[in-house]
Amino acid sequence: MRKWPSLILLLFILLLLVTGCRGKKNVTPVPERQGFVNDYASVLTSDETAALTSSLQTYEKESCHQIFILTVPSLLGEPISEFSTRTATIWDIGQETLKNGVLLTVAMEEGSIRIEAASGLDFIVTDGVGEQILQKKMLPLFREGKISEGIRTGTEALMEAARRTTYPENHRPSICL
Repeated sequence: MRKWPSLILLLFILLLLVTGCRGKKNVTPVPERQGFVNDYASVLTSDETAALTSSLQTYEKESCHQIFILTVPSLLGEPISEFSTRTATIWDIGQETLKNGVLLTVAMEEGSIRIEAASGLDFIVTDGVGEQILQKKMLPLFREGKISEGIRTGTEALMEAARRTTYPENHRPSICL
C-alpha cells in the first residue's frame, strides 16, 4: 500500500521533467511600430522610406485604409504567419472602428513575405488577392535581388486592391477626415 504514493509522486516528477524539458517555441519579439514603414532589416534607403511613407500617408487620407510595412532581419525560427498575425494584433492596424489595415511583412533571413489584412479588409485583400500580389508582383523582383522595388510594387498593388472599397464621406471616422 505504501508503494502507491511513492509511485504516484515519481510519475508526477517524471511528468514535470518531461514537459519542462521541451524546448520553448521561438517567439520573435514584435518591434515597435514607428510609422507606416518599419525597416528593421535596413533594406530600404532613407529616400525609399520617405517616398513609401509619403505614399502611404496620402493613401490613408484618400481611402481611410492603412498599410504598414515591416522588414525584419530574422524570425528566429517562428513561422511568418504567426509573427505577422501577432504583430498586426499588437500594432492594432487599421482605424479603430473599421479595422481596415494591412501589414506587409518581409523576413530577410528566411526569404518570407506575408500580407496580413485586418478584419475590415480581409474580404477585399483575400488570401487569393494577397497570393497573386506576392507571386506576380513581389517575388519576381525579390528573386532578382530587387527587394526595395518588390516592396514598393507590392505596396502599390495592395493600395489598388484595397482602393476598391472606400467609405462614403458621411461614414468615414473623424480620424480620416
